[in-house]
Amino acid sequence: MKTYWLLAPLALLSSCDLVTCEKPPQPTCNADTAGIVLGKTCMAGTLVQLTNSTAGQTVRLNLDGAGLKTYEHVVSTHTELGPFAAAGTNIYFNLVQGGRRPAVQCEAYDAPADMPLYTLCNVTPTPCERAPTAGNN
Repeated sequence: MKTYWLLAPLALLSSCDLVTCEKPPQPTCNADTAGIVLGKTCMAGTLVQLTNSTAGQTVRLNLDGAGLKTYEHVVSTHTELGPFAAAGTNIYFNLVQGGRRPAVQCEAYDAPADMPLYTLCNVTPTPCERAPTAGNN
């Protein structure tokens, strides 16, 4: 019994499991979609241009005040992106069609209001590293 109390602080410092003394597995990354935050709008929420998916739609917007530009594979989301919400930020996430549109009154037409909503899950600023699969060595 005394041995357990002597080893407990050491195990806590090394974040090891007391029974097997193996480090717990790292969480796996599930973010399989990449995109660039275009900006936040009143009518459509945050717009994200997908860089490795053909989901979304083509929109023409004046996001930077320099005139209309065409953006392809754009999705609309009301997912709170926190520190990753700044325009130009590269993000990685899981894309799920559907979401909830908050009740807001917009004073200007800043994006198509009829864009389908998506929910972004597992949002991260770094890409996932995939383990090699059989035949991909």
